[in-house]
Amino acid sequence: MNHLPSPPLHTSTAVDEERMPLWALLAGLLVTGVVTHAVWHFTSSRDETDARIGFEARASQIDIALRERMRDHEQALLGMSTIFAAGVPLDRTRWIAQFELLRLGENQPGFQETGYAPFVTSREKQRHEAAMRKSDYADYAIYPEGERPGYVPIAYLAPAGERQRKTIGFDMAHEPLHRAALETARDKGQPVITRKIILSPESETVKHSGVLMALPIYRRDTAIATVTQRQDAIQGYVFGALRARELIDGLAAGKQDLRVEIFDGAGQHAGDLLYDNLPPRYTSAPTTRFVALSTIALYNGTWSLRVSTLPEFDSAISYSGARVATASALLISLLALTMIWSQLTLRRRAEGMAKRITYDLAQSREQLALALEGSDLALFDWNVGSGEVQLSARWSVMRGGKAEPVRTTLKELETLVPPEDRSNISANIAALLDGRSDRYIVEHRVRRYDGTMIWIASHAKIVERDSMQRPLRLVGTNVDISQRKEMDRIKSEFISTVSHELRTPITALIGALGLLRKGVVGTLPDKATTFLDMAYQNGERLSALVNDILTLEDTSAGRMAFNITSIDLAPFLERAITMNAGLADKKHIRFALDRVTPSMSIRADNDRLMQVITNLLSNAVKFSATDATVRLATEKRGAVARVSVMDHGPGIPHEFRPRIFERFMQADGSSTRSQGGTGLGLAVCKTLIEGMGGQIGYTSEVGSGATGTTFYFDLPLAGDAVASPTI
Repeated sequence: MNHLPSPPLHTSTAVDEERMPLWALLAGLLVTGVVTHAVWHFTSSRDETDARIGFEARASQIDIALRERMRDHEQALLGMSTIFAAGVPLDRTRWIAQFELLRLGENQPGFQETGYAPFVTSREKQRHEAAMRKSDYADYAIYPEGERPGYVPIAYLAPAGERQRKTIGFDMAHEPLHRAALETARDKGQPVITRKIILSPESETVKHSGVLMALPIYRRDTAIATVTQRQDAIQGYVFGALRARELIDGLAAGKQDLRVEIFDGAGQHAGDLLYDNLPPRYTSAPTTRFVALSTIALYNGTWSLRVSTLPEFDSAISYSGARVATASALLISLLALTMIWSQLTLRRRAEGMAKRITYDLAQSREQLALALEGSDLALFDWNVGSGEVQLSARWSVMRGGKAEPVRTTLKELETLVPPEDRSNISANIAALLDGRSDRYIVEHRVRRYDGTMIWIASHAKIVERDSMQRPLRLVGTNVDISQRKEMDRIKSEFISTVSHELRTPITALIGALGLLRKGVVGTLPDKATTFLDMAYQNGERLSALVNDILTLEDTSAGRMAFNITSIDLAPFLERAITMNAGLADKKHIRFALDRVTPSMSIRADNDRLMQVITNLLSNAVKFSATDATVRLATEKRGAVARVSVMDHGPGIPHEFRPRIFERFMQADGSSTRSQGGTGLGLAVCKTLIEGMGGQIGYTSEVGSGATGTTFYFDLPLAGDAVASPTI
């Protein structure tokens, strides 16, 4: 609270003496309300923020776990498909034995059953039915009846049971949703999931929502490089029926205070609901405080994940600190208001009484500081003119001493700060005092009474100025953040150590896989080549993730040095296009240079800049349709050059834009995730561009195929002197 000067003595009429206390009372009530609201807002906002951070972390864990479980099911189908690599005849006994060998019933939650359905032409139908009747099922027949160009009948199912036996012979190609998924899997040569379906019930009263995941099987020793070749070589499909309830229940276990909903598709339509763990006690949708939405692209399908809080979550948020601090502030403010009222209603104000009231007001400020200590804040009040600083008792406790207020000077406080931290403090204080900043926010170390160091976060602002607007008083808070700093250090060291330990074996693994792909051990079967390509691509994705993590950790820890030189933009961008041409060729995408200003140079680190351009081009390719064009452009904007990368994709959803540059963000609703990506690319770009003295941004319009998204960054022109920074 500000110092309150004693009101001047009045010698006019009695009416004036009665009016003045009324106005003072109204003013005091206003100040009391403002102070109480400010204390409540500050402390409750902190509790609310902590709850939101915890919720978002838990929602992200569900998202990641769901993706990993679906990959586990893909691996399960791949495991079942290895039975075809041996080239031995397949029968029901061998299929069930393979299922039991892999223990899919125990290890794959939600896996209702897995089966094999061969592709049978109309000419092969009778021969196929006869062979099945002879080998496994005496009454086998393809159903529903009817002549069709081709059939995909279910031949084998595991585990074995009466319900599975009734399903044998069902033509999956007869059902439109099944047929669409099978044809997509066949043409792409990849696992594919269907849209939402109702799986075969265990009983007449139990219905299960779920999906089918299908993996194409091609005839051995046939070419499958093109769509036409894959259509000609198709032998059949390994598929798994996945029940949504068992598939997701384990992921949401222990989260009774969160509602988890999963919809088939990018929207949230009731008819597309796959899963909802809303407890039966809720007969209608409950109120929710926080909601997290994400779009999951999986196996040529799209799911929408909606995680929201239930009333149990809200009731667990503790506002006890906010209530105590607010009640204390209100009581102290009312005490101060009572004292002001008593002072203004006295007919005579002796000098001694005025001094006493001034002292009481000072005591009230100290009591307010004590109330704030409930939230671990140490209050300080700096008289700029005299250099005197008053600190609450919490300051002594933070330094390992007794709980008692401290009166000292700014110079004495500076001796507690290590020399290497003082320049940053001085610069921020100077910026606040001369008006270049409206707040003082600094983290630095302070020496405790026993000589050890702690980290504190100091926040302050100017609360009183003279008639010339020169600062007179500065009030703020200190809080001990040593534990947070230590946790950040441990996290950084752990991630860095793990990433470095992974880099060497991953590099060796990718190298070995690359040699196998080049044929150093001879020509491999097509089936082995498919698995080898899959392993090589996953290794490259893991290597990219490790490299991105190391880049971000090096910048956070201050280990990233930049070699700033002059770079001619036009040849640099042409070289970047050449280096990334292979990535674009996979989707028949073209790179084009538009509006490239000749002879324009910038100051940047060549290798780091190439890393940024590569990430942006990679993102643009992922979000663009086949045969599209990704364009690059440059533009001079004052003392900086702007480089833009433009795609014609679906745009960035509005709800993800505030977090698009955060780590591990996958904000797109297309199939980008299925094509790879670490979720760190844009975070790395932002860190590197800002480390080279530039800025990065984007423009986007959702659903506008003609506009898409443009990512751009600004870097200083080579004519402007820029120091080589180190993050």
